[in-house]
Amino acid sequence: MTTQSSDKPRGTVQKFKDARGRTYYRARITFPDGERLELKPRFDRRERAEEYADEAMASVTRDDVEDIRDMLDLAIREQDKRTACNVAPATSSSRRR
Repeated sequence: MTTQSSDKPRGTVQKFKDARGRTYYRARITFPDGERLELKPRFDRRERAEEYADEAMASVTRDDVEDIRDMLDLAIREQDKRTACNVAPATSSSRRR
């Protein structure tokens, strides 16, 4: 990985083990404010995960992350609205002691 100034995101690679004990690597981008973006693909070689982190840093912007979060928040609010409408009111039989 190349060293970058503190005002730009930086990519890192984290080592994991799966349930079978196999080692795999995942790339992660850390923004200057400390916020982290985990990247989904798993790699069996550290070098490939590093390459992926470098590529992702070049293409992912803070606005992209905020857009995705906004869409997720909207979807969660819509789901909450639908769920709240489907709750049955308490009946007199459920209030008995």
